Amino acid sequence: MTLTAAGYGEVGQASTSRLMYVMSRDHRLVPPSPGRHRAARPDPRRPAVLGAAADVYLLTELNNTAVLLGSARLVLGIAYPGVPTRGFRRERPEPRPEAGEHAVGAAASQ
Repeated sequence: MTLTAAGYGEVGQASTSRLMYVMSRDHRLVPPSPGRHRAARPDPRRPAVLGAAADVYLLTELNNTAVLLGSARLVLGIAYPGVPTRGFRRERPEPRPEAGEHAVGAAASQ
């Protein structure tokens, strides 16, 4: 019974979408009246502002140890790649192979 009802729903939806496609293709849809305005698009920055506000609230609720450890991790996370790139003004240097490890190109040529 449930599958039959779902099947009828899908058939109805498919036929409606086909009808809308054909009407759109043949320019048979009713054009919007001149007095009606389209709905304004939502501001894409709104979710970001709400998320930032939630983050600030959560940060204020942390204890001092968590804030201290998080701040230290933030500083290290910026300094670790920042020092070798001279403040992010140069390209990141390529990692050097450790002693005993072979470079990929050297291993392939042997």
